[in-house]
Amino acid sequence: IRARCAQGKSSVCSTNAAVGTNGDGLADEFEDIYSDTSPDDPDTDGDGIDDRTEWFAGHVWRVRVDSNA
Repeated sequence: IRARCAQGKSSVCSTNAAVGTNGDGLADEFEDIYSDTSPDDPDTDGDGIDDRTEWFAGHVWRVRVDSNA
């Protein structure tokens, strides 16, 4: 899916930084299904780099950060 997104061939991710609930450029559906990032937090792991930037750089999340935990 990462390659299809980078090529603009997937409807669940976008190069538009305003896409999605949190404005990180990843569609909510994409965050829920593919990247396992939070559609409510543009920086799921809290490292200061937005999820979209990390996704396209190849970052892989192993544990989903849940603010309700």
